[in-house]
Amino acid sequence: MALRSDWLQTKLRAGEELIHSTRLHSYFFYPPILFLLLGLDFWWFLIPGALMMGYYLYQFFSNHFVITNQRVMFKKGLFYIRVKEFDLEDITDINSIQNYADRLFGSGSILLIGKTFPTEKISNISKPDVFRDALRSQL
Repeated sequence: MALRSDWLQTKLRAGEELIHSTRLHSYFFYPPILFLLLGLDFWWFLIPGALMMGYYLYQFFSNHFVITNQRVMFKKGLFYIRVKEFDLEDITDINSIQNYADRLFGSGSILLIGKTFPTEKISNISKPDVFRDALRSQL
């Protein structure tokens, strides 16, 4: 499933196609939801729960990870947008890391190993094995 956004449409080069895109995993929201539910009985949990939910919503919607037929892009930010781009020919290997809890929830981390850049780690990504396989199919 491709996630479309305005920033992505402006970043695509001529002849570049979107292969795969994803965001942070939704289990990211479990702590604030727990605090908000506890706030139904204990009111002092509502404020931290609301603050955590705001922070996690910002993190969820401000991080976007994209694979195209020419490069990999990571976008972070809603107002001040930072985009990291790695050309596919510069990537030598890709690894996914999942512990037991990550496998249970379908999340994990991705390690990109490159010729011209240091190892790049993406944490808490949704379905890292799908992301890894989509990227490997382009290498």
